[in-house]
Amino acid sequence: MNLPDKQSELEELILKEMDGVCSESEFAKLSDRLCNDPEAMDYYLEFVSFCAGMLRPGEISVTDDRFHDAEDVRVTELWLALAEDERTAETIDIEDPARAIPVSVCREQTVVSRQKVSLFPLYTALSLIAALLVMIAYVVTHPRKAPPNAVATLTGSSGAVWLQANHLSGDKRLYTDSTMTLVEGFAEITFDNQAKIILQSPAEIGIEDFNQIFLRSGKLSAVIPKTAWGFVVRSTGASVVDYGTEFGVTADLYGKTEVHVFVGKVELRSGSDPVRFGARKSLTQGQAGCVDETGELTAGPMKAYPSSFVRRLPQKMTFGRPGKRLDLADIVGGGNGFGTGQECVGIDPATGKLATKLITDDRMQELYRYCLVPEMPCIDGVFVPLGGESPQVITSQGHVFEGFPETDGRYWIEITNLPVTSMMPTTGDNHQGFQFARLGRIQYGTPLHPAVILHANAGITFDLDAIRSMNPRTQIQRFTSLCGLSDTLADTPIWNGAMATLWVLVDGQEREMIQISSSAKQQAYINIDITENDRFLTLVATDGQNKNGGDWTLFGDPALELESVN
Repeated sequence: MNLPDKQSELEELILKEMDGVCSESEFAKLSDRLCNDPEAMDYYLEFVSFCAGMLRPGEISVTDDRFHDAEDVRVTELWLALAEDERTAETIDIEDPARAIPVSVCREQTVVSRQKVSLFPLYTALSLIAALLVMIAYVVTHPRKAPPNAVATLTGSSGAVWLQANHLSGDKRLYTDSTMTLVEGFAEITFDNQAKIILQSPAEIGIEDFNQIFLRSGKLSAVIPKTAWGFVVRSTGASVVDYGTEFGVTADLYGKTEVHVFVGKVELRSGSDPVRFGARKSLTQGQAGCVDETGELTAGPMKAYPSSFVRRLPQKMTFGRPGKRLDLADIVGGGNGFGTGQECVGIDPATGKLATKLITDDRMQELYRYCLVPEMPCIDGVFVPLGGESPQVITSQGHVFEGFPETDGRYWIEITNLPVTSMMPTTGDNHQGFQFARLGRIQYGTPLHPAVILHANAGITFDLDAIRSMNPRTQIQRFTSLCGLSDTLADTPIWNGAMATLWVLVDGQEREMIQISSSAKQQAYINIDITENDRFLTLVATDGQNKNGGDWTLFGDPALELESVN
């Protein structure tokens, strides 16, 4: 359609609306033209102004409920009431100035002419003005939605599985109306202002602006340079405003939001709107804050846990995969279960203290103790099982277990994620003097096959609620692991007669009890269900009272199998 045809169509639509005979489809077409075409709006204004001065008297209907809300209706009714009063008013006789005779010239003769004035043009003008006001109100209250703008790029991923297939590839531009759901793995998003986000699954985000992202649920870490000062991470219940820093944010579906500051300074604000917010609190390096489901802000004395966030995109696949599988060996290393932990971290089962240098020595615990591990939020505590007549406390909530056999209370090495056995030096090992564990044909101590050494006698309890809190939109389905005596001991003197008993407890209740020996069952697979009400998972190794030792038991590929929830 050429320009004259479009103008003619617009005139026809305007006239039909003014006459009150515009159909639904025609009205929709007129509204769309006026809202989205500035030239059409200019023409409309000129057209109704022209009609207000040139139309002949007549009836024009301007009321149409499709155009206005309650406030618009009141404005229109006011104009129509004024117009109706003018239209129905009595005729007024006025003196014709052109024919009036000045009193000073002739006092005896006064010529009076009566002129009847029609008020229909005035009514028409007022009606058109009312229609114009309604149309302007509609345009103001229904602004045209800005077109989406490309403000960021998907610059990398690791094991990523997207709900939206079009987000699978890297180097893809992201627009301000993008909603992305990461089901598994990691993704890196770089904004045009160089703000960088590492997203950990399962998570759902929305790109809102060149300097703002909405984290509906999930976990992300952010590195914000000076070029992106003031970057905002919104969630359902809070907003995090950056002041040039590095931080991590966790949000769940119920409105709870946590922020952990690694470097610099941020401001945590309660409420999803960063402008109209409630309470606020500035946080600096090493501090953390939380806005709970009720909107209450807590910012002290919380401590930041940088290791609970993936801060760099993993270059290689690891055993732990967000949204699918959490690595308990990484948790033992102080990580979040997805590769952020350190290698060669040990926990003394008799004290709960951390050790970066492992000690293989005969040590003994003679007291029934349960030791907390405050440096690791996902580990509730550790202990040396003594068994016998007294019940053993196995959680910080006072759960006890009475089924352990009596032990001598000895332990030979810390609970560690470095899967070594014995002190046999081998060529090529990263740790001189140690030999890496092996079950069947699998060698442990690699990114794809982690393990936890639990030499008898030792026990460790994981806090499932803490793990859930760090992994929103996730349900823990089951615990799985291959456990047993390391094959690397088969050619050593301590292999003969080696035996141990492995235990898996949930909230103090026995789920698995496996007897392992060098002469019979050397390994076993564990697969137990975990419900949403289960709080603590406890792994224990007790000796078989063998005098030769050799209780180098391990849990290989120890995993909490995860399932993403919507």
